[in-house]
Amino acid sequence: MFFPGLIKNKIPSTILLVLAVVTEILIILFIFPQVVLADKLIQHLDSLKLHTPKDIAVTIFVKGVSQARHMAFDDQGVLFISLAKKGEVVALPDHDKNGKADQKVRIITGHRVPHGFAFYQEGALPQHYNHSIFISFHGSWNRSIPAGYKVVQLKLNAMGNIVSHEDFITGWLKKNGSAEGRPVDIEQSPEGELYLSDDFPGVVYKISSNQKIN
Repeated sequence: MFFPGLIKNKIPSTILLVLAVVTEILIILFIFPQVVLADKLIQHLDSLKLHTPKDIAVTIFVKGVSQARHMAFDDQGVLFISLAKKGEVVALPDHDKNGKADQKVRIITGHRVPHGFAFYQEGALPQHYNHSIFISFHGSWNRSIPAGYKVVQLKLNAMGNIVSHEDFITGWLKKNGSAEGRPVDIEQSPEGELYLSDDFPGVVYKISSNQKIN
């Protein structure tokens, strides 16, 4: 008769410990391969050889911004970037102008898949929308309770600080949890309206004022 318990008792504890460690490593590699790959990519960035024209230089401005989706400069020349997986939008100032970000400043956190954003100083929308940042949230795909699927407005004061935060456009996520749209990118046109892409139905929305001009 086969007694697995007896065989297990004959295996030295050191071998069991090694087997447990190896098993955990294999689980990490299988479930979280992107973490390991990201570490390897960071280690090899310095030795990366890109092919460019002779009069063009490419350097690394910032590291550790995986799954970046959209970039834009504000009117002060600060680069902003959305990090979809982390649910963040961060600012990357380069105050000393040495070609590298001084720090990562989290502007907004805890949201579901932020993609595009637009710095709106003034334009064709009603004046109370002036000096705002509009951020499009693509929406979650692996949560039991879906979140996101909207455009948010961050209101700024004269110093560029965020003074309010509220939903600007919603309605893509229905009460039953189904989605009828997934906002991707938002841009301001030269005429001052906003344009928003949606990759679920495959459309681009035009966002303009609904006020009647007398």
